Amino acid sequence: MKVKGLIQDFKKFVNKGNILDLAIGILIGTAFSAMLNSLVNDIFMPLISRALDYDLTEAKLVLKEAVMDGDKVVKEAITLNYGNFIQTVITFLVIALSIFFAIKVVRYIQKKNVKRKIKFVLKLKEKHPELFDEEGEIGTVMYENLKSKYPKYFEDKEAKAIKEHDEANKSATDIQIELLTSINENLIKLNNKDKEETVENK
Repeated sequence: MKVKGLIQDFKKFVNKGNILDLAIGILIGTAFSAMLNSLVNDIFMPLISRALDYDLTEAKLVLKEAVMDGDKVVKEAITLNYGNFIQTVITFLVIALSIFFAIKVVRYIQKKNVKRKIKFVLKLKEKHPELFDEEGEIGTVMYENLKSKYPKYFEDKEAKAIKEHDEANKSATDIQIELLTSINENLIKLNNKDKEETVENK
């Protein structure tokens, strides 16, 4: 393969949006991980060790003593370094919680943004219905794109509109029933009164 072709392929590869997003994500993730590791190693662990009055990072259980030849270590001791394990667990929990809350914040922002877009399109449809008459109209395109990407939001909106419509109809029906009942009661009273007057006159 020619060098020129390789360069062109490399340019295409680098210019892909996914590759750039991945590179940025890796850089941010590396910096974020380093920050959280520092938070655990330099802040949390010293505070925990101070509270316990014992350096937790140095906590270990000696399984086999070191073999010494005078002052020289012939064979290293075998130790169970549970202090390092506890530190790693704390680091994992901090990172997991941070990712959890970061995802929550991002999803909240995305949800607000989607709702804002849908609200804008629905208001536009209400004020300028001519933009939604035909299939190729800009309003129709925006509406269909949003509805295909976020059907749940539209379902919620439609369900809410139907509920409000049903409640309004129900209220109107209740009022009509009350009026009819009241009219009927008044007619019965008037009828009974006429009968009483007729009897008295006789």
